[in-house]
Amino acid sequence: MAEAFEETAETFEETAETFEETAEKLCRCLPIRVTSQDVERYPKTAKLLKRIANDYITRDGVIRSTQDEVDRAKDRLKEAKFFYFQQKVLFTELQELLLDVEQSKVSSEPVHLKGNLDLYSMLQQSVTVATAACHIASPPTEHAGSRQASILGIKAEHLRQIDPRQGALQQHLQATQQSIIPELESRLKSKCEELVEYHDVSKQSSHSGKNKALAFAKAAQLPAVIEAELKQLQEQEEIRKLKQQSEEKFWEYYNMLCKSLDMSVELLRDRKLKREREKDKLTGDWLAARCDALCLKLAVIKEQVLKETYSPQAVAALRKIKHELDESLHHCHTERQHLQQSLQAYRLVGGDFPSLVDEYSRLQEVIKNKQWALQELSQVGDSKSL
Repeated sequence: MAEAFEETAETFEETAETFEETAEKLCRCLPIRVTSQDVERYPKTAKLLKRIANDYITRDGVIRSTQDEVDRAKDRLKEAKFFYFQQKVLFTELQELLLDVEQSKVSSEPVHLKGNLDLYSMLQQSVTVATAACHIASPPTEHAGSRQASILGIKAEHLRQIDPRQGALQQHLQATQQSIIPELESRLKSKCEELVEYHDVSKQSSHSGKNKALAFAKAAQLPAVIEAELKQLQEQEEIRKLKQQSEEKFWEYYNMLCKSLDMSVELLRDRKLKREREKDKLTGDWLAARCDALCLKLAVIKEQVLKETYSPQAVAALRKIKHELDESLHHCHTERQHLQQSLQAYRLVGGDFPSLVDEYSRLQEVIKNKQWALQELSQVGDSKSL
């Protein structure tokens, strides 16, 4: 019953979540590339991937149990590094303190220290012996084999024999701590204040008691501030790298696009246009041959039309018509010559020719009128006799 309820809840959750959201979640939680179409097409595979992302594998493709062990190991390493650097700071500050004491002995400059100089001398010898013992106690190299470690024949037993901590320093341990620890704290506190002033240069002020207390309070928060600034600088560096990469990609794509355009132009000019020119030449030759064939066909059709139009009977009739036309033309030419000769004769008469023509025309008109009157009179006489 519980399994059925769980399946029903998962089904409701899958239906409530869109395919795009599921694909985005899978791409964010697993080192894969999934689209909404893949989720819609393969819902069981998407469900399996979601379960794997939630229970088994991280975004980097590492098993979650292994990742948890790595995280715990990182935490332990962080704690060990913190303890080591803490001890390193104290040891370095102690070395600087002893060095200042030695320099004060040489330069005879007064140094404000808590405790007597003999205590610092024993402490210097103890630090020297401890440093040498630390170097001797380092793991042997491959060439040394299993031999006991030593430096110039000095072994760890020799250093323990001359270690002053076994003597007077152990007897005055409480007094030594009461003298050295406040001095170290004071020196470290001043260095923390200097670090705060160096970090925040724009807000440096006088070294009053209130300002010193405020600087020391800021020094306690300085690691977190520096870590935040370092993270911000890393983000800015990543943004700068992304911008640089995007710019490089832009110019890379731009150069690729230019090369593609040049290649396209070359292909178009050397191949496409060349082929088109050859194709146009072939097309022109084909059209010229077809035009010649059409001209020949037209000549044949013309001859056929002439043959069908001018049959032997039509040719004989046309020849007869031509003969009559030639005779009519010859007669017209002859008449034209007679008229021209008459006109020439009239022109030879002189300037009275127009008046003679007018008189001739009038007389011809009078004659016509008289002839018409006589004809009318003769018709009237015939009708009376009847």
